[in-house]
Amino acid sequence: MVINMNDNEFLLGKIRDLAKQEYIKSGHNILIVELFSRYNYFEQRPNDSYAWFIYGDSLRVVGRVDEAIKALTNALKYAPESHKGEIYSSMAYLYEKYKSPSEAEK
Repeated sequence: MVINMNDNEFLLGKIRDLAKQEYIKSGHNILIVELFSRYNYFEQRPNDSYAWFIYGDSLRVVGRVDEAIKALTNALKYAPESHKGEIYSSMAYLYEKYKSPSEAEK
């Protein structure tokens, strides 16, 4: 398959699809982090709450806690109300384990 690099939306969609697939089935978190970082995904799609969530959760798994909190904060900013519970849960875990337990309660 030849991808025309000028077809940016197609490429961004493929990056998101691959990251989602890896997140759901195998948890190859470093691959997910690399995909979103290498292709500057969030510079082009800053409002993609689900992508922010899987990126943030993957950063958490690979131990990049401060970056994970920033990504999950962005996920929270753009997520619909129906998806915010899972994001809050991930953030609470990060604060409880690595930061401040009192922050986790907020």
